[in-house]
Amino acid sequence: MNAAQTTWIAAGCSLLGMAFITSLAIDKSFAKLIVSDDSYIASFAATVPVTAFVAMGVATGWWFQSTRISWIATFLPLLCFSALLWIADLAHDFGEGDQLVGYLGIGTLLGGVCGSLAFTVQNPYSRLLIAIVPHVVFVAGYLTALNAMSHS
Repeated sequence: MNAAQTTWIAAGCSLLGMAFITSLAIDKSFAKLIVSDDSYIASFAATVPVTAFVAMGVATGWWFQSTRISWIATFLPLLCFSALLWIADLAHDFGEGDQLVGYLGIGTLLGGVCGSLAFTVQNPYSRLLIAIVPHVVFVAGYLTALNAMSHS
């Protein structure tokens, strides 16, 4: 399993998954995905830490030559980071009304769940497909939303 490809796949799956999840959370439907960029912007914020944790995890897995260690080294720190942000927000450690930290924690956890597809698919042709399709769909949707917003 290629470490760079796994990180790329996790980033794409996280971006696309978070765009759909955020659209449901913010707009209560998928219809706004083609007319508003809100879901796409929010998915960027959660995908950055997910990609960093996946890169760290696959590097650790490469060092030990183990896919299981790679998966554990990715998702254990990701879960701890997400829980820390969410609990800190619940305890109001970041100030009153600042719920962005909690949303980032929840988004990072959900993005990590979406990105976990990169660790489960082993077939080379399937890996190639999921390395390309999520990124293309995300960019096409984002460009469509930007185009719709520029004409309104």
